[in-house]
Amino acid sequence: MWDATTGQPIHTLTGHTERVRSVAWSPDNTRILTGSTDTARIWDATTGQPIHTLTGHTERVRSVAWS
Repeated sequence: MWDATTGQPIHTLTGHTERVRSVAWSPDNTRILTGSTDTARIWDATTGQPIHTLTGHTERVRSVAWS
């Protein structure tokens, strides 16, 4: 993640073992959802720390969205 004002990196979200194919910000901008070939993950947008891993997918996660 980069700071939109300065362009400086602020967090690196690590944990996926495959390429990330989709990213979505939560409606309140506190969480980030990422989808990859391996799984989907929810991250804390302030700290960059993982919150939850969504498991059980049998195919690639190609698109993510919040509802």
